[in-house]
Parts: sequence; C-alpha cells; structure tokens
Amino acid sequence: NRQGPRSEEEKLQARQRRACHLVQLGEVSHARQSLVGFTLAPGDDETLEQLTDTEARPRKPTEELPDDVRNFQPTTEVKLDKHLLLNTLRGLRRGLSGGLSGMKNKHLKTLLPDTDALEQLASAAHLLVNAKVAQEVANSFVLARMTALQKSGTQRRVRGIAAGDTFRRWVA
Repeated sequence: NRQGPRSEEEKLQARQRRACHLVQLGEVSHARQSLVGFTLAPGDDETLEQLTDTEARPRKPTEELPDDVRNFQPTTEVKLDKHLLLNTLRGLRRGLSGGLSGMKNKHLKTLLPDTDALEQLASAAHLLVNAKVAQEVANSFVLARMTALQKSGTQRRVRGIAAGDTFRRWVA
C-alpha cells in the first residue's frame, strides 16, 4: 500500500501525472476524467451511511412497472451483427474496472486471434441478449462493484458508481 498525496497541491500533481500517462497510452478521455472528475470518497461510516440511505436510494422501485412491460415477450429473437460485435470488441477501452467476476476488457480481447473462440463468444452473446441463459447466470449479470465518489462542492456528498459485468457491458 502506498500512501496517497496529502496536500491539495500534491493531489493536483498526482492527477496531472496520471493524465500525462493516460495521454501517452492514447486514453485521452480517461486523462480528461482524471483531471476534472470526481475523487474517491473516504471509506468511512459517513460514506457508507450516504450510500445506504434508503430515502435517497430506495431498495425497491417507487412505481410498479405496467404488466405489459413486465411480461413483454418479443415475437422474434434479437440478431446480433457478428462483425459489429467483433469491431466493438476490438475497440474496447483499456483500464476499465472489471465487474465482480474480475473479467476486464483485456481478457475478452485475448480471444481476438482465435476464430473458434470468437464464434463461441458471439454465441454466448446471442444467448444473453435473448434471455436464454440459466437464471443463476442472469442473476450474476445484475450484480455490480460499487465505487464511492466524492462530489464537488461544500457539502460532503457521495455518489455511488456501479461497474457491471464486463461481458454484459460489451454485449449491451
């Protein structure tokens, strides 16, 4: 564990170094985000309290979905364009955090040279978008890793960001 910068000047310098490094990697959008984005919230009781506040973040929907929406069954299957799917895979950004499975974009990209593996991956994507996976598999895709970010301003407010499963994000 390395200790983080202490003063505001040290924090700014660390963000600037990170942004320069990201630009060198070709990750200009991430570089901008490191300069102007939110910082991590402290891992303390106040942060946890804000993230679990049921008034700000109700645990159940505030309105019921209409029956026709809840029970919708498409008349035809979703057909994924394999070329678009693979082009999307090739263009996935580096460095994005993985979901709870630990899978990251770079793990999916290792399959690019293997035609058979890409066929199987496209087949798995087809099953997912058409809801033809076991309920346990479907349940795993709704889980996410939560990161608490400190909002700017005078009040110490926290915003939770959920990183969903990498495979589901790619297919979506």
